[in-house]
Amino acid sequence: MQIKPYIDLLINYLLIYNDSNVRKDGKQLKEIMLTESEWDLIIELLQVLGPIEEATTCLGGSKYTTYSLLYRLIESLKKRFKLNVTSNNELDFDTEDDIFEELENQEEFNNENNQTQKEKINIPVNTNNLLDQVKKNIYQALCHYFPTPSTEKLLSALLDLHCKKLEDFDYSIRLEVENKLHELYKEKMLLENEKKEKQKEKQTQENIDEYSNSMVNLLYTPSLLRSLDIEEESVQAEVEDYLNLAPIGLNNDPLNWWKLYSTKFPFLSELSKIYLAIPATSTPSERLFSDAGNLLTTKRTRILPELFKRMIFLKKNINKFESIHPPSF
Repeated sequence: MQIKPYIDLLINYLLIYNDSNVRKDGKQLKEIMLTESEWDLIIELLQVLGPIEEATTCLGGSKYTTYSLLYRLIESLKKRFKLNVTSNNELDFDTEDDIFEELENQEEFNNENNQTQKEKINIPVNTNNLLDQVKKNIYQALCHYFPTPSTEKLLSALLDLHCKKLEDFDYSIRLEVENKLHELYKEKMLLENEKKEKQKEKQTQENIDEYSNSMVNLLYTPSLLRSLDIEEESVQAEVEDYLNLAPIGLNNDPLNWWKLYSTKFPFLSELSKIYLAIPATSTPSERLFSDAGNLLTTKRTRILPELFKRMIFLKKNINKFESIHPPSF
């Protein structure tokens, strides 16, 4: 939708209006009106900055997992803003200047030339190659603040059915993350086996105490090294079965999926609870503080802590229940 024709129509209407003050406003508006190239630049910037707004809104959500989507969104933004031809000049991120600081000469914005703000806005912006410069600066900022994530950070993405394929990353990175998942799975199985062995040893010891010392050698079953003997096939099976699954749609909750398939993937489902519970931003906690402030007002200072906790819990989890009322029979 072109905006400039409507703006020109409005200015022409003001210039021929009967009131002299209105005509004066129309004349001033015409002097400071954006040029055609500036309007085109604004429209192009909306298309360029739109994906950033979309990613920010997505990562600020609190009703779904966010951290697993973080680096996939960042990598997608990097590919979108990476230019075919890159220049050698790099931004200095050690200063407090923002990424658009180099777009204009700083001398034009200081007051050494004694120009008024009214005179400054009459100067059109040079839009030549400005859009490419914005893309380059955004790309450099993304690479600076979000370098290639570590294997540990990408585990949350691998355990999310939405982005488990890690399509936006190199094959070597995907392989490292998958190997890390195998290692964690094996470690967890070792801990579980050790726990089971300790329980068996405790039960055996209790049984031994019921007999005389002469029966100890007959009742003892070697189990000290059994916890270290994990079959590699069993380790590979659950992880490989999961990695071979197809991704799910964005409308599906990965936490609900892991709950549904917890019996098939018992160890991986436990890992998913750890990594998928990490929020990407502080927005959910800030919303929680806001809800708490709206509930605990000056007229509710005597509310009991337990009741307060339950009300906040219902407020944040009401969408998980069909009804808060007990079923009627």
